[in-house]
Amino acid sequence: MYVDIIIAVLLWGFPEYYNDPLSGVGNSLLLLNRPSAVFHNPALIGRSAEISLSYARPFNLPGVHKAQISFQIEGFGFGAQTLRADGYSESRLMIGKELYGRRFRTGLSFGVSDMAAGPERAAALSINLGFAFESYGGKVVNALHVTGIRVKGAEDLLSPAMTLSFKYRGSEDIELYLDFFQETRFPLGLRSGCSVKIGDLRLLFGLSSVPDCYALAISVETRPAFLYRLRIHPYLGATHGFGVNVRM
Repeated sequence: MYVDIIIAVLLWGFPEYYNDPLSGVGNSLLLLNRPSAVFHNPALIGRSAEISLSYARPFNLPGVHKAQISFQIEGFGFGAQTLRADGYSESRLMIGKELYGRRFRTGLSFGVSDMAAGPERAAALSINLGFAFESYGGKVVNALHVTGIRVKGAEDLLSPAMTLSFKYRGSEDIELYLDFFQETRFPLGLRSGCSVKIGDLRLLFGLSSVPDCYALAISVETRPAFLYRLRIHPYLGATHGFGVNVRM
């Protein structure tokens, strides 16, 4: 069993964004609680059995919650995610399959979403295509995830959502990663970081950024079952949040 416990510290906010849950709360909780592979890239779902549960909540914003559950085994993945804020709600269901090759893998996933903001309500359908390519004996992993067509209400549109990822495994002790991601709710985001193994501990340092919002993450992982993560998130004011992930 692998247990991932996340404790977040959020500081120094921009209160002018509080009334826009898409650019405010939505962005902040996305950085607080990164989705699992079935949401992020279906080409990276993997064959191992895994159950992931997570929950995040900023304490100084009553009524704001984000919860996620996902399951994967033998290349199949399923996930459900919900975000609740004052006057706004969003729920997503995803199902995906990773297609295996020796060095090049693809994945396909389908999702449905239900969104409500005040009296307005809309549904969305997404088709997601993922790619992953390993080079240099698996030391470098390049991955691309593209969201295809989304249907919101009666409108059809081609969503430009995309994530381009680079991961470098220098050795068992050092890993570096860099993600560029673009979604409909913000123009361009960046994730970067590294992990270093020291004895039985693994230290992880990361930075996530979208316009007007960023998060710093410091994690300490021990084996077999514990990961502690501290995030400094200067967006929602003096806020604390937490999450728990359990992976089998």
